[in-house]
Parts: sequence; C-alpha cells; structure tokens
Amino acid sequence: CGACGMSVNGAPVLACRTRLGDLRAPLRAAPLANFPVIRDLVVEVEGFASSLQQVRPWSGGAHATARPLGVATDAATECVACGLCHSACSAIWRSESFVGPAAMARAWMLTRRGDDEESAERRRVLAAEHGVWSCDEGGDCDVVCPYGISPADAAAGLKLDLLLHAVTPSRLRKRS
Repeated sequence: CGACGMSVNGAPVLACRTRLGDLRAPLRAAPLANFPVIRDLVVEVEGFASSLQQVRPWSGGAHATARPLGVATDAATECVACGLCHSACSAIWRSESFVGPAAMARAWMLTRRGDDEESAERRRVLAAEHGVWSCDEGGDCDVVCPYGISPADAAAGLKLDLLLHAVTPSRLRKRS
C-alpha cells in the first residue's frame, strides 16, 4: 500500500518489502527525505497528495470514476503513491513546488489511455513553471520505485506530448 516508506541506510524503501538480511549493518532508519517530519519516522504527506491532485489523477470528467489515491488496480503500471520517488527526487530538493515524479507517472498513465475531459487541465498544470519541465530525468525516482514504474520515462513522454499538442493542430491529432 506504500504506507511504510522510510529511509534505510540513506535509501528510500518500503519497510514491508525490505529484508533485513539484505542490508549492511549498522542499520540507520530515518524519515523519508523531501517530506516534513511529524515525529520519528512519521512524515506529513499532505503536500505530496496535493501535488498528485494537481494533475487530476482520475479518468473522465467526474470524480465519481476516481479511485482513491494510492489504490492501484495493477501495481505493475500504476503508482500506489508510496512517496519513495518523491523522497529521491532531486527536482523536489530544488523546488518544493515541483509537481513531482508520482504525479507525472499518474499523468502519463492517463495520457497513454487517451484524451479525457481532464486532459487539457492536466496539460496546463504539467506545462506550468513547476511542472514537467522542472524534471531533469536523472532517474533517481526510477531506481527506488518498488513496482518498477519509471517516472523519468513518464516525464519524457509528457514533454513530448506537450510539444506535440503545442505544434499540432487538434484536427490532425484526432486522426492519429
């Protein structure tokens, strides 16, 4: 579910999927980076959830078709919003306002499914100052994803999508 994210020996991990025998001693557990710490290993995820909400992480026009954030039907293709990528993201280190890798992964998954009523607003958010162009595609987010999702690839795909929508008339996009 992604609720047990923490930093172990400097790397963001899901505690439930991390075998102690695979780690080098001494073990150092810490809260996830790039999140405000509430206490001990507990972090505030409100800003992270807000960044996901910015990209309209639901399909269709009404929220009625939306699943709650962090609930994936297919963990191999959908983000569970564990925040590990957010913790590892160098663009977040530079700007807390950056939309973030989890939001980009979700936006890319919805973009690949095809246009829906939210795609124009999603593109507007992604094209803004703290949107997809702030991503340097360094891949640190990819390395830590426990489900093999590639937010860096999502960023590249979203950048291409934004460019194509900027230069291709809508009547031509509908034919392809």
